Amino acid sequence: MNLDKSLTSMVNLSDARRAASACEHVDINSTVQQCPASQPHLFVVPVRYALSEEPASHPTCQPGTQTQSHPMAARLLRAGFVYVWQGSGPLQRYAVAENNLLLSQGLDEDDTVVQSGTLSGLTLAKQQDAWLLYSEIPLNPAACAELHNPQQRAKRMRQLDLLQVVNTLQAPHCAPLSESKSVMAELIPSTYDLAMAIDYRSHQPALRENADELGKKVMADPTPDNIKAYTDAMHWLHEREKVSAGYPAVSDDVTPPGEWSAEQWATTRTQDLMERAHVQSSGLFTVLACLDDDLGVLRDINHEQELIESRHEQWQADNNLRLSIGGFVRSLITEDGAEVAASLSYRYREHEIELTPEQGKTLLKAHHRLDELFKEETRINQQRGRQYGHKEADALALKVQAEVKAAVAPVRGFIPHQLHTEIEAVVRDYRDAKVANLENRHASDKVEQYIDLPAMNQWLDETAPKHFDHLKERHEALYADRGTYLPRHHSGTWFVDYQDSDHRQWLDELALACLSAQCLRTVGAEQYADYVRSADDGALRQLFYGWSPTLEGAVNTNSRATELMAALEVENQANAMAALSKALGPQGINILSDLGVRLCT
Repeated sequence: MNLDKSLTSMVNLSDARRAASACEHVDINSTVQQCPASQPHLFVVPVRYALSEEPASHPTCQPGTQTQSHPMAARLLRAGFVYVWQGSGPLQRYAVAENNLLLSQGLDEDDTVVQSGTLSGLTLAKQQDAWLLYSEIPLNPAACAELHNPQQRAKRMRQLDLLQVVNTLQAPHCAPLSESKSVMAELIPSTYDLAMAIDYRSHQPALRENADELGKKVMADPTPDNIKAYTDAMHWLHEREKVSAGYPAVSDDVTPPGEWSAEQWATTRTQDLMERAHVQSSGLFTVLACLDDDLGVLRDINHEQELIESRHEQWQADNNLRLSIGGFVRSLITEDGAEVAASLSYRYREHEIELTPEQGKTLLKAHHRLDELFKEETRINQQRGRQYGHKEADALALKVQAEVKAAVAPVRGFIPHQLHTEIEAVVRDYRDAKVANLENRHASDKVEQYIDLPAMNQWLDETAPKHFDHLKERHEALYADRGTYLPRHHSGTWFVDYQDSDHRQWLDELALACLSAQCLRTVGAEQYADYVRSADDGALRQLFYGWSPTLEGAVNTNSRATELMAALEVENQANAMAALSKALGPQGINILSDLGVRLCT
């Protein structure tokens, strides 16, 4: 058998196994149709609520929040930890590995990142409700002890009504694995097809080259892992090719799905995990259990704001010259009240004239009206003795003269009487120069001769405003979602021990990932300032106080604030530290010292 036939056989065998494993588990010895959840256990695959391209359509998987920047669906868990409680316990902990699979751990193990897990889900008894919780970092012993309390579990963890799953094959926040295409963000058909098509059309050579390299590796060393890597690569190459072949053309300005997310959009990994869950369930009825991950939502919001701001900066760098030149060209042919005001204020500065842009607009408006009236006066005189009799023409001329006085009346309020005639001539010359530039008159700037004005105007009036409008709309939507999720992030930080330096270091990293774009706009700075002034329990509120509720209490209590200010005014460092220790207490002074070290680094 030659090389190509051997590799083809591997791929065909893998596809056959994949198709077979996707089939439902059926008891061939049973003569009646069984309830899908008839066995004593259920297989539960924990996933997380997250921002998505399209909303999850399954009725049980709705997070209960309204977002404006993106709809909500479920995605794979981020690297972190899942805590499980069922029946009378005990509390169990699973690490979420970087490959999105679970690995059972002891409650007291450290927070070392796990590279690879083995479990796609959890086998749970169907007769008892279960409580699940996702956390970015491990819970400390005190937090774990809290979860032994039923009231704390109800407050901190997601309760899964497994009895309802048995009865109806679904429950709040629990959907059948078979409905993954209506739950998982990456697998929603319209999003899935777009991602596959863009990926194939953008990276086809690289995808084929990678598959070829894996094929060579298989032939050199045909281990199970190498064979699986090759057959998986070929499967997804063919899947991308098939979807792309039937997908319409995609314009260059369409971005890949999930590009805005802080977590890589994992279409193939999500489908692989769903298939793995079907296999690992071993015939147990399987549900997707959606857990809250409010910090993940904040991370996505922050990432998108940084992304769009970075792209806006690049857009400005690419188009600043165009904006400047376009603005200059328009200044040559467009009348501007501010320009008139500035020119007249400078020209007649000895008369202490300081005109405002609005007054400049008033001058131009008066001159435009005078043009109309003078044309009307000329027309009346030309039609004297023809269309109009002399008496009628005189009456019309008097009416025009009255309207001329009315037109210049606003101007006389801020232009000295002795300058009326002179300034009127200056403004007339200003307007004539604009027209001359546009009409390419001799000695003018001949704008129209050298500039494609329709193209320039289209860019200035449509293209550029469209960019700025889009930027404004995205920031408004993202700040609205920040307003929703800032008060919710306590669900992911409730266990923080501010005396623990590792926790404070994690909070530093969390603040950078969630708040670095918070103050890009004034509305964001005001939003965070209002949040800091609130009574919310979320840890990100303590960023302003260096992760020290003790410091907050000192600042917000008049007597202690006075002690703190007095301590800061002490010149001797040792005495100052002693005074601060008295005001803040030993724990507060340790946090303040740690804050100083972090600020210096």
